[in-house]
Amino acid sequence: MRRVSVDIGGTFTDCFLVFDNKRAEGKALTTHHNLASGFMASLEDVCSQIGVTVKEVLSTVDAVRYATTLGTNTLIERKGPDVGLLTTSGYEFSVPLMRARGYGDGLSSAEQQDLAGADRPVPIVPRSMIEGVDERVDYKGDVVFDVDEDNVRDVVRRLVDRGAQAFVVSTVNSVINP
Repeated sequence: MRRVSVDIGGTFTDCFLVFDNKRAEGKALTTHHNLASGFMASLEDVCSQIGVTVKEVLSTVDAVRYATTLGTNTLIERKGPDVGLLTTSGYEFSVPLMRARGYGDGLSSAEQQDLAGADRPVPIVPRSMIEGVDERVDYKGDVVFDVDEDNVRDVVRRLVDRGAQAFVVSTVNSVINP
């Protein structure tokens, strides 16, 4: 078995290498300006510990597992770019409504039912940055009507004008027909 596992964190990039019957752990400083540099530096660290080259590992590895605490921390700390969300027209309020349950995890039944007293989290994407696009896929994954590309361009321009620096596309039934 030959596997590389890397976690890019806010301070360090950790790497764990399994190469046949050898194992090694290493780390490097996270390079925020170029995450690949820290990734490769941590990989070089573990390779040197067991006497193999990075080229040998990458050309024969079974799997590379990549995680990023950095991304999770960016969400939690709300330090990322302003995001625009594109969804199916008519579903723009689905995210802010949270299916009426998005705030209730870990609360008692009585607390979950107290909608007036609910302490809902501040949304990651504010309602003003959510726009619908003209498209539709049914529950079987069949296209009801194709994406209107001109409409998408208009929506993206509006979101950019409002400050969007990154985009999420989450449309109805997209898990059936991505």
